[in-house]
Amino acid sequence: MNFTNSMNFIRPKVINKQKNKPKIKKATNVFISIGRKCGVRYNIEKVIGKKETHFFDWLIITDMKCVNAILKTNDIKNLINLSTVKKDKKNPYGFTKNTYRYHITSLSYCESLHDVPSGSGKQQELALVQRYVRRYNRLIKIIKNNNINIFFIRNGDINEIERNQFIKNILNHNSNCNFKLVECSYTTKSNSRYYTNINLNNYKIDTSRDIGDWKLTNFNWKNIFNEIKKIKVFYTLG
Repeated sequence: MNFTNSMNFIRPKVINKQKNKPKIKKATNVFISIGRKCGVRYNIEKVIGKKETHFFDWLIITDMKCVNAILKTNDIKNLINLSTVKKDKKNPYGFTKNTYRYHITSLSYCESLHDVPSGSGKQQELALVQRYVRRYNRLIKIIKNNNINIFFIRNGDINEIERNQFIKNILNHNSNCNFKLVECSYTTKSNSRYYTNINLNNYKIDTSRDIGDWKLTNFNWKNIFNEIKKIKVFYTLG
């Protein structure tokens, strides 16, 4: 009997098993203000969207010494505690009489105008200290995350010494950190691996409001952020 003719033999399908390629996780862009005032954070919220609050967002920080001192410290509680957070006695109120004005006296110049409601006492001062300790820890956690592209944005000039110290401070927390320090100022400077300059003269839309406008509405921030998004950060293979 010819089994070949009497039975239909069906060859099993050969399934080519392809190894699933590991998906490359797309890095998230995070925009973080490092001063000098609240205008950078205001425009991050306006253009990019409202995100969690970072350490420097709503503080007045007139120089980079303050920023670098925060990033360099081994223990944030040495800089921010009930003995270093002081209410301004001569000028006790913020922009309005709804909030008190506080200084972090351990830093070169760091001022809070929005955090503590008027009429508050020690309990609110303690809450202020705890808030900034949390924000510091959140900031360091972001710096240590290699799946994040961080754009540290400062409105104002940064000299070379302060710039190099800032970069060193970030790399001390995470040598593989993907970040750019973005200086928004009225000058053009040479860019480097960790630093980019945005000349605000190229984004002016209203010169009549140059002085005293904390929201920085005299600049086209949508175009500024579009330019920042084009900046390449350097990835480190894990």
